[in-house]
Amino acid sequence: AMIDRVEVVRGGGSALYGGNAIAGTVNVITREPINTGFEVSTSQAFIGGEPDRNVSVNTSFVRADQLAGLSVFGVVRDRNPYDHDGDGFSEITLLKNRSVGVRGFYRTGPMSKATVEVHRVYENRRGGNRFEFEPHEADIAEALTHRVWGGSFAYETLLATDRLHMLSAYVAARKTDRDSYYGTGRDPDAYGFTENRTLSGGAKYSLGTGRSEWTFGLDAQTDRLEDAMPAYDRLLDQTVNLVGVYAQNEYRVSDPLSVLFGLRMDAHSMMDDPVWNPRLNALYRVTDQWQVRASGAMGFRAPQAFDEDLHIESVGGEALLIHLTPDLGPERSHSFSTSLDYSNTDRILPYGFTLEGFYTRLRDPFILEEGPQDADGNKILLKKNGDGAVVKGITLDARLFFSRKLEFQGGLTVQSSLYDAPVAWADGLFSNQILRTPNVYGYYTAIYQAHPNFGVSVSGIYTGPMYAPHYAGYIAEDRLEKTPSFWETNVKFDVDVALGARMPELELQFGVQNLWNQYQRDFDRGEERDAGYVYGPGRPRTFYLGFNVAY
Repeated sequence: AMIDRVEVVRGGGSALYGGNAIAGTVNVITREPINTGFEVSTSQAFIGGEPDRNVSVNTSFVRADQLAGLSVFGVVRDRNPYDHDGDGFSEITLLKNRSVGVRGFYRTGPMSKATVEVHRVYENRRGGNRFEFEPHEADIAEALTHRVWGGSFAYETLLATDRLHMLSAYVAARKTDRDSYYGTGRDPDAYGFTENRTLSGGAKYSLGTGRSEWTFGLDAQTDRLEDAMPAYDRLLDQTVNLVGVYAQNEYRVSDPLSVLFGLRMDAHSMMDDPVWNPRLNALYRVTDQWQVRASGAMGFRAPQAFDEDLHIESVGGEALLIHLTPDLGPERSHSFSTSLDYSNTDRILPYGFTLEGFYTRLRDPFILEEGPQDADGNKILLKKNGDGAVVKGITLDARLFFSRKLEFQGGLTVQSSLYDAPVAWADGLFSNQILRTPNVYGYYTAIYQAHPNFGVSVSGIYTGPMYAPHYAGYIAEDRLEKTPSFWETNVKFDVDVALGARMPELELQFGVQNLWNQYQRDFDRGEERDAGYVYGPGRPRTFYLGFNVAY
């Protein structure tokens, strides 16, 4: 409800958005009110017969002179748990979400703008069985309740109009409170809580000088975390600080050639020395239709202050915990890619494709090895640094307009993901594969606009075979499973209903997700199952109906 678009920067860290990444950076850009209006969307889905209800609302108010605007958004979602194999234990969790937010702007001058945003998220998820009882009265329960408050303030101003002189600054904060239960055997002591407080801020200055555009900036973040399970006398109390400075230059060498170079330095409190990460991109336009791009980047990922690995799942009726080794160091990456892009903008039949090759060398990657049980008898996996790994492959993306009514886009990736040396994923069991990573995967989308008021789209995701760990409990011994491939096909129909010139726009949607019911068929059953042995599409065949009203 609050997201306008998502940017993906592939390969290593990003100079502008952060270097604490090894494979890419995702930048989520929130909506800003543009005009006065409202939008209400609701949908009703049935996941194997279990209901999944969702309602979202967006309302915006903008002054006629465009000097100020305000938008309010909210989401309510309720999803029942889903038991696929009839053993009384859920494969898809119960979900309740209540979220609301406000975003507004005020133009302090013709070239300046201040923006403020506040949101609150409440979400409850629970898997296992006996949902009508408290978590500790279930045979297995993994339950999380999040309460999140967040907000930000940003200011940007154009300092001069003869050249690009842009200055912007921001400050943001987030408060997360989480209640958790990870337990089996009706354990009354498996409750925990997490308190997380994050404060960040930064400033950026952009300068345009003809063929060159410079960007300089700094950002800082402090993260305070307390995670505890009182009954087991376990407490993680940690504060992590991160400061980064960066510079980036985009230079147009000639009409066909442009080069972008960025350099970022990050000082992380969980690392001994600052990390320097360069990024280089070059784009050469061979003709109006053909262009070649090459890029290289370095990235790193510091040991996590906290993630879901700290208490992740249950196996064989016991909790499976992941501990960080005391000498755990950062993970580093060196990423390289090159691509060839062709685009034919012929009015009759525009089409194009992109062929890209990529190579990422990982140093000291995070790996998991089985460790001794703790004092309470829980299984332990140790997160430590491995020797190294390489992920490399090739991707082909194609786009084609058969007519003004019919368009197609699709892509296929073939890759290998291998450790330099076999890694122990369980006691005495090794593999050189990066687990849960298919060597072949792809997607496609076809849209047919049969009528100005009626359209149909067919989309699909292909996931090739991969190796997944399967721990003993329901099965007798730990083993590595080779999963089957999946073709997930989705069909959606859109109908625009004309209500009149002065009436709101009404759009009806109905369709089927995972039409052919491509879904995992070998879930563990019963109380001693491996709750983490899950792969493939996220839901079975699902029918849904929804409508959207906008004015």
